[in-house]
Amino acid sequence: MRPMLLMAVQHLRASSTTTEKLLSTSCGSAPNGSAPNKCRLKAVCKPAWQVRACIVFSARTHVLRSCCLRRSLFCSSKPPELGQGHAKAVLARGVPIVHQSAAATWRAQQPQSGEEAGQQRSSRPSGAFCRKLAVAQAPFRNSFLLLQAPAKDEQSEDTAFAFANMRFLLHTVAKRDSALQMLFERNQGRALRAIWSQDECTAGNVLATEARQKVTFLYVSFQQYREALVSPRACMAISCLTHEQVQRTKGGMAAITAVWLREWARQDLRTPFQVHGVDVCIELATFLADFEAMKESFAALGSSGIRPCFLCENVVMKGSPAPDRDPHFCSISEWDVTKFRSMKHEEVVGFMDDVFAKLPELNASALQLRERCSGFHILRESLWGCPTGRHLLKLDMVMNDYMHCYYAQGIASQELVLFTSAVCEATGFSVAQLGKTAADAGWLRPACYRKHGESKQWLARLFRESLWKGNMFKGSASQCESLVLLIRWYAVALQWNAVPALRKQYESFKQLALCADALKSTSRTKAWDSLATVQRDHMRCFLAAYPDGQERPKHHHRLHLPEQFQKLGFQCGCWATESKHRMYKGDLARQVQHFIQSTNGGVELSRQLLPKLLLRHCGLATENPLLLDGLGKLEQTVSAQRDCIASSFALGDSVVAKQLRAGLLDVSRNDVLLHGPQWNMAVLCHFFCECANGVHLEERSRMLFFPRGRPQVRPLVVWSPEHQRPVFFVATALMFGTTSSVYAFNRASLSLWHLALTLGKLWITCYFDDYPGVDPSVTSKSSRTFLEGLLQAVGWRYAAQGKKAQPHAPIFSALGVTLGLTSVHKGVLTVSNKAERTKELMRQIGEVLEKGHITSSEAAALHGRLNFAQGQLFGCMLKPAMAHLGKWADGRRASAEDLAKVMAYLAAAISRSPPRVLRVSDSRPPVVIFTDGAYEPSADPPSWGSGVVLLDPLCRKRVIAEVAVPKELVSFWVTLKDRKQIITHLELWPVLVALERWGTRMRGRRILLFLDNNGVRDAVIKGSSKVADVFAMLAIIARRLDHDRLSMWTTRIPSKSNPADLPSRHEAGLGAKLFSCELEEPWQAASSVVAALLKGSSFLDIMAHTYCEK
Repeated sequence: MRPMLLMAVQHLRASSTTTEKLLSTSCGSAPNGSAPNKCRLKAVCKPAWQVRACIVFSARTHVLRSCCLRRSLFCSSKPPELGQGHAKAVLARGVPIVHQSAAATWRAQQPQSGEEAGQQRSSRPSGAFCRKLAVAQAPFRNSFLLLQAPAKDEQSEDTAFAFANMRFLLHTVAKRDSALQMLFERNQGRALRAIWSQDECTAGNVLATEARQKVTFLYVSFQQYREALVSPRACMAISCLTHEQVQRTKGGMAAITAVWLREWARQDLRTPFQVHGVDVCIELATFLADFEAMKESFAALGSSGIRPCFLCENVVMKGSPAPDRDPHFCSISEWDVTKFRSMKHEEVVGFMDDVFAKLPELNASALQLRERCSGFHILRESLWGCPTGRHLLKLDMVMNDYMHCYYAQGIASQELVLFTSAVCEATGFSVAQLGKTAADAGWLRPACYRKHGESKQWLARLFRESLWKGNMFKGSASQCESLVLLIRWYAVALQWNAVPALRKQYESFKQLALCADALKSTSRTKAWDSLATVQRDHMRCFLAAYPDGQERPKHHHRLHLPEQFQKLGFQCGCWATESKHRMYKGDLARQVQHFIQSTNGGVELSRQLLPKLLLRHCGLATENPLLLDGLGKLEQTVSAQRDCIASSFALGDSVVAKQLRAGLLDVSRNDVLLHGPQWNMAVLCHFFCECANGVHLEERSRMLFFPRGRPQVRPLVVWSPEHQRPVFFVATALMFGTTSSVYAFNRASLSLWHLALTLGKLWITCYFDDYPGVDPSVTSKSSRTFLEGLLQAVGWRYAAQGKKAQPHAPIFSALGVTLGLTSVHKGVLTVSNKAERTKELMRQIGEVLEKGHITSSEAAALHGRLNFAQGQLFGCMLKPAMAHLGKWADGRRASAEDLAKVMAYLAAAISRSPPRVLRVSDSRPPVVIFTDGAYEPSADPPSWGSGVVLLDPLCRKRVIAEVAVPKELVSFWVTLKDRKQIITHLELWPVLVALERWGTRMRGRRILLFLDNNGVRDAVIKGSSKVADVFAMLAIIARRLDHDRLSMWTTRIPSKSNPADLPSRHEAGLGAKLFSCELEEPWQAASSVVAALLKGSSFLDIMAHTYCEK
């Protein structure tokens, strides 16, 4: 909060001439000729209710609050109208157009000049244009296929509907949606956890719904989107059916769900497949829906049965006598979640199998009794009668949608009417008067809503009389959520709790508003227990306020939310699907309305509607891509006033822009953000910038002075050439080189770091006299100012100018290396050698190549520099060459030809090796490899073998195989030096073959390598060996590790514990049975690898050939 407050004060109270000029030129003059900075001060210092309204009206306030601590803001401009000029521009850029027909698309591109000239435009497009549009729409149509479900009437045709071909659909969307492709790349090798969201949508008048207009949609998204799941760009419609189709299907929605699951299983998405060069695999993990949709999909009776919640085995309907007779049971009015007993999926499956087996013997009354007691319809067509369906979708995968539980015909919609009715009865204050009061007060939604077309009329629509008729508020979920927060404010301001007749109702509504607050905050805080607490308190207060049986099953269903959120790890709701529904209701419903008819069962609706929805999804994702994990994007950058802004606020070389998209937040000029819970803890947005740097202590500041009065601890004896005898000196400062001097300095240095960390809350580290720090751009200036002030206050000098005093930047140098933060929002940090270091190394290597020789001291110095540079490169590509260089450093001589090869290889490796990439976390488990070799020269004939066991938990692979060792290669190894033992070669050989065979599939992964030979283990770790042909194999291994970006950790395993011992002795079949592994045919090495080894190629020959290929 501190840095944001400082910046806000600078924005609102700036009085310098530079800043006044900046605001007047960038933002325009204020009304009535007043100074722009005063105008902004007035905007922030509104009455409490006005500024508070800017935030409390937001459906997801926590996004605003979390972002306001990280960004500073500037002005924005009104988005352009999406007219014909926009349509032509979109078509010119190749962005998919979202018009719904060829004629509409064609008409949108026609220039208006023809009409102005009096020319008659054709009412239909040309055939060429239709063909061109058909080609553009083909990928979207081909992303779906038709499924069928049996009809109730045997004489009727089966119900046909479209379902996504997931492989083709993801390939089509990822080509246009950069966020989806980024999601694939970041989760390569890890299964994407799919979320199915099912919901029903009714087009037309929301106050007079018509069953014929109902359409059921199935959406898919992925858990890896996490907080971005609230965006409609994070989910895609993969199937839809009309209400009439569901009614005529045998088994209804339960049978259709089973068909969906069978098709999902048939597509085998668990097996990795390629999407634009990235391996993708998907598993169904969550089923998200409101309880009515879940009831239909699981063939549950719901509120029509004794058990209104099929997730609990002991919860019964309201008014049931069971709780009074047996304490094991409880009704939907129970608020203590510890009394609930979860229904076990396996128990339901066992019960259904037993009933299905006895079904021919059961009469109608016996069947009905079992249905009422179990809470499920007994249907063979449902997923309970489908082994594939009940294996894929289990009860513990179900998640209640909190939006439907509370805001979409939920408990908040009900209590709004109950509470306002009680208020009107007790005070005479009507809903219409409340709406007029709110309108007169000037309540406003946040600017990020208003600038997308929502005006003050949005507030007036909240209080339309037609929405308040009946026992439920009939507005949208976002309207209901906003009303809860708005009426809560009026309830407090008007002191309705002081009215005796309203005290219980007021307390219940206050607890409901606290539930709304908790639903916002827990997405950020993960405080699921606090949500459970406020829900429990609200349940008690609601029962006390309305004892006449107003509780509904949704009051119970919402009590499952904290446990489900905690299991998932984040909060998830159907806000995105509601946005998709508005997209359908807007104009697509009118476009496809004629397909909702009984003659063809609505099959044409799904065939026509789903490609259009997908086309529109891709269009939105292309023009406005989703920003994951808080990724920010500066828009409308400032060039004319950039220097003035940068100098006024000491922003250095930062980019300055008028508008910012940060995660799901869209902010621009005059937006108000809160940095605390109170209305006056607000800032007015002005500009955005994005910029890490470090503070370096000067050499004079590194001198620590001794305390006075203790001269006996600091004498120094030095031979004096002048006096020709030892001379005593008394040191006044601690000198580096003396005992404990570095230790003593580090104590002082770390003390400064501790002060900066605890007092200033800075993100800095300490390395001797360097203090590298990382900051968001908005806090960079205040953080540096604080650290400089701290050093000045305690009397330490620091580098205020020169190369050590660099401004904050996304790429900066510290401690001899260059750090890149450009991808830190993806959890990726790049570390590379400084450009000066690379140039110096290349210069030294060039001098050695030019001279043709190198001295021992030069070799040792170059070896040390290379050893440091190796740490900033991926893998260990320099180590083998450094082993050769060590010969010259130790005084041993080698040929000038070898020296030239070593230097040339070093130059190529340094210039071409990528920087080191550090990832915050890699959730993919490592691949585990066991290898072993065997050689029996005393046998007749001599026997040899190699084996490997490979375990990949990610794709659940357990493989065991022999590794074939060519006879000619064994003869070459034996006869080359007249060896009697080649066990080292045979132990290393399966490592080489395993990496060659599996390297591409393990790309970017971590590997744990276990082998039982210490010599081979050390050779693999060092990357070098004194044995030439072993060194050659190590060269091939190093090449493969570099090519596939593999990080391998090697250790020894005792021979008796090594599972690869059996395949190395030609007993792989026995090993497959013992270790439950998949037995594969013997692994063969590539012929080119065998040829290179038989040729006697050295390490340098192999590595030189590698870089020649690159």
